[in-house]
Amino acid sequence: MKNQQSLKTEHWKALLDDWSSSGKSMRKWCLENSIPVNTLRYWRDKFTPQKPTQKDFLEIVEEKSTAIVIRCNNFEIHLEKGFDEQVLFRCLEVMRSNS
Repeated sequence: MKNQQSLKTEHWKALLDDWSSSGKSMRKWCLENSIPVNTLRYWRDKFTPQKPTQKDFLEIVEEKSTAIVIRCNNFEIHLEKGFDEQVLFRCLEVMRSNS
C-alpha cells in the first residue's frame, strides 16, 4: 500500500509529464490547470537532477615534483627537490651495509 507522500509524488510527476508533453509554456499550462507557477516549478526542480556548477568544484593544482626514487633490495628512498645530500649519503651507507 502506498503512503500519502508516495501518492503525492506520483501525482506531481503525472502533472509534470502532462505539462511537458503539452508543448505549452509553464505559465500558460498552469493558468489553464489552475496551478500556481511557483508550485509547478518547485516540483519540476525537485525531480530534476541539478547540474554541477563551477562553484561546486574545487580546483586542485598538483605541484610538479622533481622527486627521485632510489630502490635497492627492500629499501626505497624518496628524494624531493632540495634534498639534503648528507642524509642521502648516510642512507646509502646503511643500504650498502645491509645488502
